[in-house]
Amino acid sequence: MMHMRLIGFCLISFLIMTLFPISIVSAEQEIIKVQVQEKVTVGVRFPVILQIQYDFTNQENVEIWCGVRDSNRKYMVTPDKPPILVSGSGELEWDLQLRAPVQAGEWRLEAYLFHIDEHHQETIDHTRSFSINVLPFYEPNVEITKIQTNPPNLKLIESREASITVSIRYSNFSSEYNWPLRAVIRDGVTGEDLGEVHSDPLPPGDGEYIFPDIVFTPRRAGEWTIQLGVGLTDCPTGLCGIQEFLTKEKLIITVEAGNGPIITPEPSSTKFDFSVTSTPTQKTLKAGGHSSFYIDIKLQDGESNQIILYLNDLPQDWNYFFDPQKGKPDFKSELVVYLPTNLEAGSYELIITAKGKTIEKQSKIELKVETDETVSTKTTELSSSPTIPKIDNIEQNDYSMIFYIILLILVIMIASGLIFFYSRKKHRGDPVDIKND
Repeated sequence: MMHMRLIGFCLISFLIMTLFPISIVSAEQEIIKVQVQEKVTVGVRFPVILQIQYDFTNQENVEIWCGVRDSNRKYMVTPDKPPILVSGSGELEWDLQLRAPVQAGEWRLEAYLFHIDEHHQETIDHTRSFSINVLPFYEPNVEITKIQTNPPNLKLIESREASITVSIRYSNFSSEYNWPLRAVIRDGVTGEDLGEVHSDPLPPGDGEYIFPDIVFTPRRAGEWTIQLGVGLTDCPTGLCGIQEFLTKEKLIITVEAGNGPIITPEPSSTKFDFSVTSTPTQKTLKAGGHSSFYIDIKLQDGESNQIILYLNDLPQDWNYFFDPQKGKPDFKSELVVYLPTNLEAGSYELIITAKGKTIEKQSKIELKVETDETVSTKTTELSSSPTIPKIDNIEQNDYSMIFYIILLILVIMIASGLIFFYSRKKHRGDPVDIKND
């Protein structure tokens, strides 16, 4: 009878452990909601907001952090700010800025939360998957078809209100975005914007459009060089900073004198000069990774003019872009470089050229490529986490399984010992029948 009770005890213990497992690592954090836009454009930054709740009731000053990785468990990004200390329970939000992949299509991503214990061990507490649809970048085409002035014949009168009407033909407007446009007229000598009008979002595909009149008042008499540009009002893709206008034209107008004398502005006699620097100047990456470099263009002398950034010729399987590629100093740009997976290890030189109309300058970056799994870098990357959690959920489950097996073995050993003990005790205590002859 005792044997059956002990065997039943072992079976009930195993059943309890199976149906109600005891977790060694408790999930003290949980992702409540992931806020992310459904559609993003290749290579463009987009926000991801993680709403989380945490419960560290019996612990104080626990370091928590988070990150996002792709389906191959490649760590994509962690927050710009360091881990934060929490105690007790509560809720908070993590704001992340991800860079969309360069390949269009649907991407499955995973957000994860982890904490750092007193032994500096990082343990993932919770993960949650989400998807984004990466769209290709559509470069719209815009052509100025007609320009009309009022008064007509490009002859205006000083200090009297005038207007310019612009007609365009457009094509390749993707249905994935809204396309509000703006038309700008600019003094070609002083660079001053004289007037600007906006359009409503244009229908996708191909079509024609006439802007409302651009009204302005010429303040000097003489011959004017006017620059007319048409560009995007609200950037639908995030890459609009690469170029200020989709199309532009120059026209000459004559402003007849009113009551005042004719004044011809003198262009600046100081020679335009600028500086260009890159940060960092050295970096180590692994093949298949990507990284950001930051270019700072500052005005040194003269009147600021437009600068265009270029990168030296690279093999076709390299991908890169500037954001923005054009601008007037002072301005900053980000260069994002994507390395091919089959790239050979070695040192590569990136030469960034900043080119103006009559001047150009260069900045060089030394890029060291490694093919092993460990890559060291001193700067925070969008492509890899500066600190990668060492214990994942799968490893936690493995440890839990080992714990259950060890516990089951201990239960069986104890039960076996008890069975053996009671068997011997019963054997010694049994009465012995003595038969009388």
